[in-house]
Amino acid sequence: MPLSHYITSPGNIFYLTGFQGSNAFIILADRKIHLFTDQRYLSEAKVLIPKKKNNFSIQIHDLKDKLENKLAKIFKKEKISEINFESNHLTFNEYKKLSKFIKKTQKDFKLTNIKLKPNPDFIEKMRLIKKPDEIEKIKKAQNIAKKVLTEIKKELKPGISEMEIAFKIEFMGRKLGAENISFPPIVAFGKNTSIPHHLCDNTKLKNNDIVLLDFGFKYQGYCSDMTRTLFTKTPSEKQKKVYETVLKAQNEAIKNIKPGITGQKADSIARKIIEKAGFKDNFTHSTGHGVGIDIHELPNLSPNFKKKKNIKLQENMVVTVEPGIYIENEFGVRIEDMILITKNGNLNLTKAKKFTFN
Repeated sequence: MPLSHYITSPGNIFYLTGFQGSNAFIILADRKIHLFTDQRYLSEAKVLIPKKKNNFSIQIHDLKDKLENKLAKIFKKEKISEINFESNHLTFNEYKKLSKFIKKTQKDFKLTNIKLKPNPDFIEKMRLIKKPDEIEKIKKAQNIAKKVLTEIKKELKPGISEMEIAFKIEFMGRKLGAENISFPPIVAFGKNTSIPHHLCDNTKLKNNDIVLLDFGFKYQGYCSDMTRTLFTKTPSEKQKKVYETVLKAQNEAIKNIKPGITGQKADSIARKIIEKAGFKDNFTHSTGHGVGIDIHELPNLSPNFKKKKNIKLQENMVVTVEPGIYIENEFGVRIEDMILITKNGNLNLTKAKKFTFN
């Protein structure tokens, strides 16, 4: 059955073509990529996008120029009878518009019946295994994060706000060659560290505050991700216990990550250590996730995913390992590294130092 794929997610479009504009879609059929975009990006796309990528040939089309005719020609030439669409990226309204458009095109151009079928992770599964050039870009993005952390520690003085630190993180990263941040930096002082994804505000740093920094950068389209928990004074015994538990959980999970282990198993290794220490209810998220073009990708290191998403780790996948413990209204600790799966084990891509107790 000749089929086609209708691709709308920016990450998948970038992976297939290198295109980074905001308005585009792809029709993928028989190893041919048809990229449709508007006049704002058309001339640049024709210059920057290669004619072949990932063993697919690429053709670029004007989105506004006889769209129905062009699609009908593609569908007829390739004898398309089924179009797979990204159901995890397409809204219901977008799906209705697509369905209506396909039916109209079929009628106007007397095409055979074309079925629409959801296929949520088709391209994402292609992206699981990173190529050497992708790995190098991820390494460079993480190296920028390491350099920024070194400099940002010098800025952690009483009176500075979370928002100011977040701004400095982004500014420093761009100055060092990042094209963007991977996500808005998570900067948390004191009690705010007990909120896993705290939205930074004007909270000012105090002398005795615990500090949580979670940030990453994009380099040539690829993300990095890193979290460090710091102390501005000698931690309490409770803080020390929590930190050492999180660090132990992370170290054990990393030690066991290698080809063949499932994401669920990697998660359970970290989770059991935290549960044994008495913090079962304080670890409220998954142990990790894949990283690449998007900050959150497959595979997941989590206990909650169905079998089809409980993917076995393979060589050249990149994942985070980021266990955390959060004591409500007191403090939280999270430590996160990015790990490259190698042939016989793994390589930690995060070279930034972790806090140690003297």
